[in-house]
Amino acid sequence: MSETRPEPLQWLLLSQNIGTIECTGDEVSEENKTLTTKWIDSVRQHILDEEQRAGAPIDIVVLHLQEVGGKKFNKAFNQHLEKVVHLCTPYKNGWCSGPIMPDSDDGVTFTAMATVFFVGPRVWEGCSVLSFRHRVFIALSDNPVQWVGSRRALFHGSKFSAAGSSRKGYLITALRVGNQTFNFVNVHLFHDADNSVAAKESPSEYAVKRVEALNEIAAELAVVAAPEDPLFIFGDFNFRLDIGRVVKALEQQFDQKITLGKKKVSAPDAAWKYLQDPTNWEELRTYDTEGPAAMRSLRERSALSMAEPHRGFGPTYLRETDAELVEKNATTTGDHRAVFKRDRFPAWCDRVWINTSASQHAQSLSYWTAGLHEMDHQPVQLRFTTVVP
Repeated sequence: MSETRPEPLQWLLLSQNIGTIECTGDEVSEENKTLTTKWIDSVRQHILDEEQRAGAPIDIVVLHLQEVGGKKFNKAFNQHLEKVVHLCTPYKNGWCSGPIMPDSDDGVTFTAMATVFFVGPRVWEGCSVLSFRHRVFIALSDNPVQWVGSRRALFHGSKFSAAGSSRKGYLITALRVGNQTFNFVNVHLFHDADNSVAAKESPSEYAVKRVEALNEIAAELAVVAAPEDPLFIFGDFNFRLDIGRVVKALEQQFDQKITLGKKKVSAPDAAWKYLQDPTNWEELRTYDTEGPAAMRSLRERSALSMAEPHRGFGPTYLRETDAELVEKNATTTGDHRAVFKRDRFPAWCDRVWINTSASQHAQSLSYWTAGLHEMDHQPVQLRFTTVVP
């Protein structure tokens, strides 16, 4: 008699920089509460839509958020998110971790990042989450947050050593399904502070800082994660195009001067139409060289081999959120989502990377942008299946 194969588990990894919900003060404004509600509704609907596409319930959702509350620590918004984030899930039963993130700004670990696990009713009783403080996996059925006393124990992470007063950093979590551990890194790398500086050399000084930050993460992973376990790094990598080459190519193509300010790109309308047209994105990818270079550095310096699934979607940053400007500047293709602010060149900032073990475990991969509430970063997702004995 043949053995019955275990039913595949359906996974959905989601990442979005939600800094558009910028909060200040001791209370969350009604406007930001409304925006948060719209975002939560869109997450729940997207999970349901992905279940339709997969033809099966999603068992585990891992949600990575960056710039929670905006660019600075905001206790009021963090508390509000904790109260409402469980509404993202369509599950009637199961487990929601709540936002796993620093609960105070100690100047070291606060990164304005949060990871949220939603584990469905079919599998949650066989899952456990790692308490980094205690170095033990705690069964979800034992109420891990109550067991450890604070969600702070459920992650390992901090700001990067070169972060200064910024909140750029990483957040590592681990979920065990059956006997298999899955590791996740929520990442927010350094941005290009000045367009003109970024264009001076290739790689730019900002790209060099991003590579150093990734190797810093690799050093931490060597301590807290087994290399044979699946690893997923996803979030806001802040990777940019090779701006100097882009400017040169556009000036030659449109025979007009392009000038760069600190946070402004002055280019002819024709150039922006070109950048926004999805039919040109394959050519634009030839300037997207930072990712492969960073992977090569990780392999050579940290013995960490990562890969990105085939990326068929367009740039995720810097999306225009003003409805009137979106309508005015939409391309003739009718893709109104492909409208970018003219402060930066478009870039694939938001990504999902997987290690060799993850590529061996994950099947039926679907890597695309996610239909969540539109902000200046378009969210990305990776849906896949695994078979866990």
